[in-house]
Formats: sequence, C-alpha cells, structure tokens
Amino acid sequence: SEAILTTGEKDLGTAVVDIGAGICDIIVYVDGGIAFTSVIPFGGFHITSDLSIGLKTTIETAEVLKKRYGHTNVDAIDPTEKIEIPSISGRPSRSLFRQELVEIMEPRVREILEMIDHELVRSGFKSYLAGGVILTGGTSLLSGIERLAEEVFQLSVSRAKPAGLSGLTDKVSSPEYATAIG
Repeated sequence: SEAILTTGEKDLGTAVVDIGAGICDIIVYVDGGIAFTSVIPFGGFHITSDLSIGLKTTIETAEVLKKRYGHTNVDAIDPTEKIEIPSISGRPSRSLFRQELVEIMEPRVREILEMIDHELVRSGFKSYLAGGVILTGGTSLLSGIERLAEEVFQLSVSRAKPAGLSGLTDKVSSPEYATAIG
C-alpha cells in the first residue's frame, strides 16, 4: 500500500488486496490509518494448479497458458477460439477451445474473491470503503478480474501498480512488484 496508495485514498477508506502466487494480503485503511489486515492462503498458484490438473499439463505450461490466455469471465471469450497446449514427455501437442481454460479458471478466481470479501465483511469496515478496493500483485493482471471483483465485492475496484519510481521503472512498474517496491 505504501507504493500504490495516496494519502487521500487512505483517508477516504480503501482496501488494498495483493493477490500473489500463494497468498492474498489484505489491508484496510480508514481515516488515514490501518484499520484491518488479513491473509488468505490462496493465490495465483492455486489457479495454475487447477489448470495443470484440468488440462493435464505441467505447472510451467499451465502458468504460461494462464498468463497468455486466461480470463475471469467465460462469457467474454469467443467460443470458437482455439489455443495450443505444447507437447510434454514426448506426447504430441494438442489444441482446445480457450473457453475450456477459462471454465477452469473462473470458479477458482471467484472463490478467492469471495474469501477476500468474507474478510472485508469480517473486518467491520467494508461499508467505510468509499475508495473501494485496489487490486495489486501478479494475479491482479488476469483479464477481467476487476469486473468480477466488482461483482463479488459490490464496491468499485481498480488495479494499481507502484508509482513514484525512478531508475529501472520499466522493469518494476507492474502490480506484481508492488510489495517489493513498498
């Protein structure tokens, strides 16, 4: 939150959710100060693992497919679009409809967002979040996640990356580096 929030956002009431590989960190600011923090033991790796199992491919391939073709809304995907799954262990490569990949991802992303929402409600400060929820972390880069998060949280949602950087900004100016920059 130090790398992405302004003082005004902290004063307004804003939650920052860092959706990383293995966990989600949640911090709620109200009246300029930290009002609540929580950690959920789920993140982007769980989505990748679901894809690996569902598509019968390696974790590495599933991660590449998630980043390249992933989406959080199956209705936003062209039902005729096909993607290629590279060969593994001498087996031939194969193709499938992109929609099948998203059908695996969408429920897990929704589940993670619902767990985050549960924590926001548990905090007792959800109704104070006039600034909404700001997503960061590598998993926040998934296409469609802001729209799905707005649906789940019933709050405004945006994605943020670190600001006010100098030096190698093109290398670290991404949501996945927000915690390290902060």
